[in-house]
Amino acid sequence: MTKRASKGQSSGPEVDDGRKRSVSKYDNLEPPEEASAGKKRRMKAEHSADFVSTTVAVYDQPAEELAILTDDERLYLRAIKVDLEEAVNRGPVDDKVSEEVADDDDDDDDDGPSRYGAIFQHIKGQEVAIAKDKELSFVLEYLLKLTGVEGIHSLVSTFMDESEKDANLLQNLACHSCASHIVECIFECLARNTAKVDDKLLRSFVTRLLLQPQILTDNVYAAHVIEKMLLRICRVLHYEFKNSQLSITLYDSKSSSEFVLTYNKDDSAKSSGLQNDMLSKSERRNLNAAISAVERIFLDESTGAVKTESVVSGCKSASGSVILQSLLVASRMYELICSGTTSEVAEGKKRKRKIAADMLMEILADKYEELSLDRYGSRLMELTVAVSSPTVFGKILNTMSNSDFQMTNFLSYPNSNHVFIRVIEFCTDMSLLLLLTNMVCSNLSTLSQSGHWMVLVRLVQKLADEGQKKAVCGRHGSATEWNQCQKSVLTALKNFYGQHGPNGWNDDQKRDYFVIMLGALQPKNFRKDPQETVHNLCMPGSQILQALCHFKEAGSVTNSFLKLNTALLVGFCSNNFGSFAVEKVLQAQKGNNNFYRTFLRNLKDVVADLACTKTGSRIFDSIWKSVDPQHRQELVEKLVPSEEKLRTNEFGRFIMNKINLPMYRRSLDGWKRQQATYDKQRDDLKAILRMTRKI
Repeated sequence: MTKRASKGQSSGPEVDDGRKRSVSKYDNLEPPEEASAGKKRRMKAEHSADFVSTTVAVYDQPAEELAILTDDERLYLRAIKVDLEEAVNRGPVDDKVSEEVADDDDDDDDDGPSRYGAIFQHIKGQEVAIAKDKELSFVLEYLLKLTGVEGIHSLVSTFMDESEKDANLLQNLACHSCASHIVECIFECLARNTAKVDDKLLRSFVTRLLLQPQILTDNVYAAHVIEKMLLRICRVLHYEFKNSQLSITLYDSKSSSEFVLTYNKDDSAKSSGLQNDMLSKSERRNLNAAISAVERIFLDESTGAVKTESVVSGCKSASGSVILQSLLVASRMYELICSGTTSEVAEGKKRKRKIAADMLMEILADKYEELSLDRYGSRLMELTVAVSSPTVFGKILNTMSNSDFQMTNFLSYPNSNHVFIRVIEFCTDMSLLLLLTNMVCSNLSTLSQSGHWMVLVRLVQKLADEGQKKAVCGRHGSATEWNQCQKSVLTALKNFYGQHGPNGWNDDQKRDYFVIMLGALQPKNFRKDPQETVHNLCMPGSQILQALCHFKEAGSVTNSFLKLNTALLVGFCSNNFGSFAVEKVLQAQKGNNNFYRTFLRNLKDVVADLACTKTGSRIFDSIWKSVDPQHRQELVEKLVPSEEKLRTNEFGRFIMNKINLPMYRRSLDGWKRQQATYDKQRDDLKAILRMTRKI
């Protein structure tokens, strides 16, 4: 017995061989005096906490429920909680009993899940009381993670037995602030062990949990239980909006690994190809039953139709929004998972499920404006836009283009702006994209007043993306229509800033300094002096400029950069946001010697000062990578007189080493040969990367 194991023992006699089983080390623990003295104070503080709502308190009954646990039992559970936490932190690879409590030679019976299963037997009959205990509920969570299927069976069976005495037990647990986390943990473990869990037991558990689903909609804890149930049964571990796409992380039981599915509503066949045979027939039946039970919350029992009032009120509450979001994802995943099935019964269920999901989303589309303005409703509308069918998506656009739609009010709220951004990101129809472009272009004044420029940023970035262009034009449109959208945006920006440019600027200045106005973006950043305005460049303005550089007709942007004098150009390069826009222009004009000749002419007298700043050195690096050998030599000649200045500056040293200034002074021919060798090596590397499809 190690020191740690013997520390918790009483002074009673040891067993003959000097060892005890892993569970028995907790048998004779005595509560320390300070723990007993502080027990009442802790309980009083816990139950007087301000954050406990009245809705939750109905299901939290500490005095009567927790009185079942004696002081000895609570002390035992506190002791094993520490060891269980350590075992969980070690992970499944090192899932053996630690050296402090296990024998090194022939104590294999105490290792792994069987050892923790013995703990389950020790606390048999106390699971409900433990689950409702704020401090000790972690014991059940750790046991579930350590025992896997064995623990799930044990705990679910116990809860089902107890629910025979109290039909509302599972619902009360789901609504309890502590016990709800244990129910969530059951479904969390099921996501990776569904194929091994008794199907009938799981179905009975879900049915009993959703016996009266309406009770669960008013409780945030219960809402998250329903969310975990729906998502984990269909093996969804996580979903998020990432890079203008909906990424869904799933668990594949065959390979015991996770994979990410990029949901594409216009290419469901390709998406479903990743899901074929992911769930067995019984698992699909469980998923369908769970979805149907949750849908009953929003259905009229007499007619079977979706109740609009129930859906709208649910969308505007924290709990209802969570339930509806998980319901949308689970319904779409069920449709994808069942897409490979060919049986007549399965086709009927899939058709029925699709009709129910479309009915729900049509109601959400009808209430698009109302829900988008709401804090919780806007989150649901973002997901609705991402997973909606083309018909529902078109209905949303028709609602926005209606004369009764108050676009000014809509764009003034941050919640609705997030929804509008999703509409832009997930628009895959060319005609609808034209409609969206016209909406944004006609409301630039509203965006300017509200400051919600990210709507314009997302639209411009989408139109500048060649991948998006190929995807949309290849499906439903032509490149001509895409270029028309680009031209409409650029024209609208010119007209808007021509009318609302800085006070005191004449028309020629507004035309020549277009990139300064667009970089500053908001009227509050404008000054009468362009030199002052260039210091107020902002991030959204820089992002718009970067995207415009990839438009087919980007001449107004590049010409405006070339019209800037040396002071304004240095100001642009010295600004943190403006420097990124300059970099993007330089990359877009790579190989255009006429552009670089004019651009470098404006910088030739300040190139050394530029190289000695953080942003300026980055601009110099971009220029160096983009120009031909002749322009490189001109740049080096400008830097030779400032070699000492470069050497004493951290950014200057980087530039000096990059261009190899010492070799240039020693031998011009040797420097040229070295640069040619570097260029060839870089081109060869790019060719290799292209062949391996890394770029």
